[in-house]
Amino acid sequence: MVDSEWCAETKLGRFGRLRSSAICRKGVPSPMVKLIVMGVDGGTWSVIAPLISKGVLPNFKKIVADGMTGILHSTIPGVTPPAWTSIFTGVNPGKHGIVDFYMREKSGFVSCSSRYRMCRTIWDILSDTGRRCILINDPVTFPPEKINGVMTTGLLTPHGSTNWIYPESLKKELDMVARGYEVDIPPTFPEIALKNKADAVEILADLTQKVYRVSDHLARRFEWDILAAIYTTTDRFQHYYWSDFESISNHYQTLDGILGKYLEFARDSGADVIVVSDHGFGPLNWTFPINEWLERNGLAVLRVSEPNKKSSGLKRMVRSAFGSYLSRDRFARFPPWLQDIVRRYFPSEGAPQVDTSKSKAYAMTSSGIFVQDEQLVNSTAEKLRVAVSDETGQRAFDRVVLRQEVLWGDYASRGPDIFLLSTNGSIPETTRGQYTNMTGTHRPEGIFVHYRPGARSRRTSRVDVQPWDVAATILSLQGLQIPDYFDGKPMLGEFEK
Repeated sequence: MVDSEWCAETKLGRFGRLRSSAICRKGVPSPMVKLIVMGVDGGTWSVIAPLISKGVLPNFKKIVADGMTGILHSTIPGVTPPAWTSIFTGVNPGKHGIVDFYMREKSGFVSCSSRYRMCRTIWDILSDTGRRCILINDPVTFPPEKINGVMTTGLLTPHGSTNWIYPESLKKELDMVARGYEVDIPPTFPEIALKNKADAVEILADLTQKVYRVSDHLARRFEWDILAAIYTTTDRFQHYYWSDFESISNHYQTLDGILGKYLEFARDSGADVIVVSDHGFGPLNWTFPINEWLERNGLAVLRVSEPNKKSSGLKRMVRSAFGSYLSRDRFARFPPWLQDIVRRYFPSEGAPQVDTSKSKAYAMTSSGIFVQDEQLVNSTAEKLRVAVSDETGQRAFDRVVLRQEVLWGDYASRGPDIFLLSTNGSIPETTRGQYTNMTGTHRPEGIFVHYRPGARSRRTSRVDVQPWDVAATILSLQGLQIPDYFDGKPMLGEFEK
């Protein structure tokens, strides 16, 4: 299979994008550097630096001391789907099209998935040149693509899906290695986190080990040029347990142990190591009910709660047939295409309680505001810049920016017209109680380290890194030219023995 003969195939994918599947060339151009990428979703220097000082993260300490470190400035919005997609495509969200969890399309709002990614990933590009790739748990990769190697999907894979791996022939083997492979935490995790912290911590710890065991097994079994494993549990730990520094510390220590194993592997195989996050993290102190604020300002029309309004004949028939099946946890298990249909025809499920057809402006996620009349964009932005929380008396947002200021490309229109940026411990909520029991939220500043075993980088000060720079760095280390359409540039340590 992947360790012997690699078959070649190229095809046109959905929307006419040119997509490579598994392409095999025995001669790989050089020079190139073998590479291990460890993704730490939500990894933040604000946690790592104090723990290094305490002496409990020896492997992070080593790569920081000898490698080139940087602050990764996340995408806008600074959430998982656009940020990881930019990291592995080399372009900003306006070009690759994954602008948020929910996106505007001509037919309405759709859930993000890889079928809406409109440019090639570096796994396509690397496969085209014969590089052998192992990719584990990358978000927004469902369904898995045919690459020159092995891919398991990650976050936003429908719960219970059996289509999580390419090639499918490895499924039973990896399921056994992982002791029951799982691509993500269960949809009921928020309830578990509320009722039983010990069970929630065990779920996160177990998923972390499953990702590691699979990546370690594949790296030892098959030849590879790049090994990438993404750990999304850090994000969940920090969302729910930011106020419990001991739990956060314990999880980072687990990741430090995994990093140590990757460093040993890198030393033995002559590989460089990149450690990167999609965004940072910080405390969540208060929320701002954005759609309610828009309603008070005459811009949004909120829906009447479902029990108090008359349903259409079709809705009554569906609800009679399925009862309470469309609960929020079950809704999360639907494949993205079915979520799109439910959200379009039964908008109270999986969507904010705002009537988009009657509203002049509304929020679908915490990222920003969609404005129906472009003549209202500037005036709405000005009002938002001075919006104040009734709860705290503080300014609601640090920055309010227009879409064209932060996104560029053919698919920028999928995103909000106005972006809301908060770093003061607050977050906009589209419906009341949306972030109940969460104590942490995203910050723009993530982490980046380029490390080479047995060497030290001459670049000692931290560099500023954009998410799309990571893809350019990976291609450069693999001895490939950076495509002209890339937004990113290589960020390489200058190493000496």
